[in-house]
Amino acid sequence: MRPEEGDVHAVERTFTADEIREFATLSRDTQAIHTERDPPIVHGLLTATLPSQIGGDLTVLARSMDFDFRAPVYAGDTVRCEWTTERVETLPDRYDIVATVDCRRTASEREGAAETTVLHGQVEGLVWRTDE
Repeated sequence: MRPEEGDVHAVERTFTADEIREFATLSRDTQAIHTERDPPIVHGLLTATLPSQIGGDLTVLARSMDFDFRAPVYAGDTVRCEWTTERVETLPDRYDIVATVDCRRTASEREGAAETTVLHGQVEGLVWRTDE
């Protein structure tokens, strides 16, 4: 599939305390804010799996990911991530792409938790051409 400038893709996920504990074990980042708090705070890199999921669905091989983590995400928060393809350069064997990502908390079990951007950034990568 040829990526197109202006394409928008989205994914949404509600993070659970069990997922946070599993990620803490896997990443070996067992800080108390992730393991002893109630509710626990989602690891930034676990939040960053949302744009990674979209990139995987689009068969993007990332070269660089530059993320600004703007607000914490807690267990029970729902985050919607939108990926917008900003630039596509067609090369003989691949498409080089640049995309922006914006991840927003859209729902929370916590009283008074506002909808807000929790992660914003840019992804640069490539998609191998299969249209030859």
